[in-house]
Amino acid sequence: MHIIIGFLTALASVLYGLERLGIDIGWINPWAWNRKRKWLKQFNANPAFSIKNPLEAVALLMTAVAKADGDMSADEKSKLLTLFTVKLKQSEEEASSLLGSCVYLLNQNDEILVNPEKVLTLCLPEFTEAQKSSTVDLLDSIANVAGHPTSTQKQFIERVKNSLYPEAETASEWG
Repeated sequence: MHIIIGFLTALASVLYGLERLGIDIGWINPWAWNRKRKWLKQFNANPAFSIKNPLEAVALLMTAVAKADGDMSADEKSKLLTLFTVKLKQSEEEASSLLGSCVYLLNQNDEILVNPEKVLTLCLPEFTEAQKSSTVDLLDSIANVAGHPTSTQKQFIERVKNSLYPEAETASEWG
């Protein structure tokens, strides 16, 4: 028993000495390490994939449809602002701010266009059936501003539909 106590005392003395010398020994504490790891994971994550509000997620997806083939046109921008105010019940100032935020998130990286499902993962349980169908209608109306939707826009909208209605793609006759 006296050997174990001596070993623990020596270990504590060495750790204390290392800390006094300025060597970080915080990695020894598993709770602090886990907390730091979670914080770094959240800090380095794409902010578009941490949206919890369905309204903001739909606005981002609508803007992504407009920017799917490059920069959005003036017609698409005015249509987005109109839909933000009329359908999403935002004031003119809030609609303009929302559009600016969405464009900023889309300009940061193209991962949103590649993985639109990730945008909806956190807020999908908050969606009602009416909001899901309205989302698809809003995306279609943005895609049809310039006439017919492009193939990129069609693929993007199809991926959003599949993430909004996952049971539709996995349903079978044995269901």
